[in-house]
Amino acid sequence: MCAFGPQTVQPTSQPTHPVAQGSSPADGGGGLTSLDQLETPVDRTSPVDLVTDAQEDQTVAQRRLHRPHERTRCRVLAAFAESGDPTLQRRAFKMSECCRWPAVSLSPQGQVHTSLGRCRDRLCPLCQTVRSNEFGARLRDATMTWDSVRHIVLTLAAQDAPLADQLDHLQASFRRLRQQTLWKRRVIRGVYSIEVTLNHKTGQWHPHLHVLIEGSYIPQDSLSEAWKIASGGSRVVWIELMASREGAARYVSKYVTKPSEIGGWPADAICEYAHAITGRRMIDRFGRRPSTPVDIERENETPAECTLRVPVHRLLERINEGNRAIIAAAETLARASRLIRLAIADDLGGPIADWTIRPKPPSQDELIAAYHALAAEFEDDAPFATRTHEPGPAPPPPLTGRQRPMFEGGWAMRDG
Repeated sequence: MCAFGPQTVQPTSQPTHPVAQGSSPADGGGGLTSLDQLETPVDRTSPVDLVTDAQEDQTVAQRRLHRPHERTRCRVLAAFAESGDPTLQRRAFKMSECCRWPAVSLSPQGQVHTSLGRCRDRLCPLCQTVRSNEFGARLRDATMTWDSVRHIVLTLAAQDAPLADQLDHLQASFRRLRQQTLWKRRVIRGVYSIEVTLNHKTGQWHPHLHVLIEGSYIPQDSLSEAWKIASGGSRVVWIELMASREGAARYVSKYVTKPSEIGGWPADAICEYAHAITGRRMIDRFGRRPSTPVDIERENETPAECTLRVPVHRLLERINEGNRAIIAAAETLARASRLIRLAIADDLGGPIADWTIRPKPPSQDELIAAYHALAAEFEDDAPFATRTHEPGPAPPPPLTGRQRPMFEGGWAMRDG
């Protein structure tokens, strides 16, 4: 069982620093046996200790939000914290704080927005899942105006080179491919994402590109020959016409993150992967720019219309007090967003906590009623209901450009 995993601890608001063994009962221990324990304080300032303490002091909502990916998150945190690399250890501590103080924002018109306080680390399974959903939604909108959508896979020959070098070579080869006459004549524009897999038997990395293009027919033999020239020897390619734009977007966006696979990698491979993708665009567009942006580096901010902000831990307090109006409002919010449901469903119980059942999305009237119920309870509870940010990771800067909702499994869901 992983020492960094949330499954081994219980939520607590008390400090987790151990009391020196042998101290007096008044000091919280059981009898002083050595002055050295008082003269030499316990060192709990190392990154590994800080991550351990943060994991042991998780909030209820934080533990629940990360529960679907707890094994992978545990694995990544342990790899980072024990790497000896100060940069990765700082990332581990920031990841351990991810979603510590989530909140729900509502508008009088029934708009719902979840503010999770995410760490936004590329190896955080929850953050990457949100990014994947966001990318899929934007990519779907971008491809709706394309005449035809084709999916291309470009691979490199297996080699023992470091992952960073292979990624450099892969991206440079793709740039050379786009300069060839075949590509320029047949491809108008497109979007690519990089997937990285690891062969556990050989220890070799296998980076490859998933590309969606708008353009005319390209014979696979011609594409293979062009890729061989561009990559310096690799010939393995795949191209197919996608019948559904939504299916194409969903197919490619799933490669933005594969958290279950990363969780099975050795610790040194996780650290190498983390360094290799730092500062690197794993998703990008090319050719004629689409009218709809697909860059997922931008994050959704809380809409200005959402004037009521309720921290989830305060919502859980009211639920456990048996406040019927708040319970009804919370059930409505849980039906509106999978993330909210994940954070509060255990306390609500009943059908909403049954994950084999997909609840019916609430109507706008139900969401407006939920807003008024929460406003009546929390508007006078300042600064908790209207606090801009709870303690946790620093919020992202305000965004420019059009903001849009995400969709996961048919549920409208915003996340920042």
